[in-house]
Amino acid sequence: MKGRWLAGLVALILTVAGAAVVSPPATGQAQRVTIEFWHGLGQPGGGILEGFATEFNNSQTQYRVNATYKGSYPETMVAAIAAFRAGNAPHIVQMFEVGTATMMAAKGAIKPVYELMKRPIHRSTRASTCRQSAATTARPTAR
Repeated sequence: MKGRWLAGLVALILTVAGAAVVSPPATGQAQRVTIEFWHGLGQPGGGILEGFATEFNNSQTQYRVNATYKGSYPETMVAAIAAFRAGNAPHIVQMFEVGTATMMAAKGAIKPVYELMKRPIHRSTRASTCRQSAATTARPTAR
């Protein structure tokens, strides 16, 4: 079960990374897009998740996922809210069930993944457009 959940989380990161494409800088060289991803997974799950991010980062040069442990789930939620209010929210926040409801109640604080997946991806889209909200959240589907 945990393996499927972590694989789904990596797929989510890759999906959002695909939506956060930047235009090449004026010099004509491609710029690596950094995706800030905050999570509340302790060990061993957090280490496994960060290992997935490292493997992804080493497998290509277009994107870099910066997976950061922000403490327990409540601590991660508080950090995400503070970052949103300061205008410096991460691209993705992994949230627990109760935290998801709290974040969804805060108008404009999140953008659900399904909304990002509906958007066409254009090469001219800047990573900053993915920061239209404080966090991106996904809820696993029930089986």
